[in-house]
Amino acid sequence: MPGSVNETYRLKTVNAKAIHLALSLGFDTPILKFSPEHSVGISLNASAGILGAPEKIDGFNTRLLLDFPEYVTWRYGAKATKKSKKSFGVGAGLGYRASYFFIPFRSPSAMLEGVYSSDKADWFLRLSGDLRPTRFYNVYSSEGSVEVLSLQELHVTMGKTF
Repeated sequence: MPGSVNETYRLKTVNAKAIHLALSLGFDTPILKFSPEHSVGISLNASAGILGAPEKIDGFNTRLLLDFPEYVTWRYGAKATKKSKKSFGVGAGLGYRASYFFIPFRSPSAMLEGVYSSDKADWFLRLSGDLRPTRFYNVYSSEGSVEVLSLQELHVTMGKTF
């Protein structure tokens, strides 16, 4: 009988990786220019997409996820400044990611980026991820706080700078 005093809860542990297909917009700008090939700046980003898990997990199947990773960046070479003459460049950043899903979650984040510059645009490949997982807990009278969900994002982004 549901709600009885002797009701038993069965906790199920599921380790799964979800796929997030998204469209993103970003704004990267140098703030401090040390030379045409070396700068420190910001990277402001927003993405929206569908997140789904390969197996049935409540709340994770085909849901909209909004993601806002924001970074303070260091860049060398291509994309460091508009006056850069280099064909290749690198960027690294530290910042914070705020994500809105069926539950919001946030975490410190880091990114590493490789850039190839052509005459028309800069192409980049960015790897970014949360530095620590966001953990969620339920309180059970017999066991106290029990972790029920842990989220940690890892992103691979390929893009074009206009």
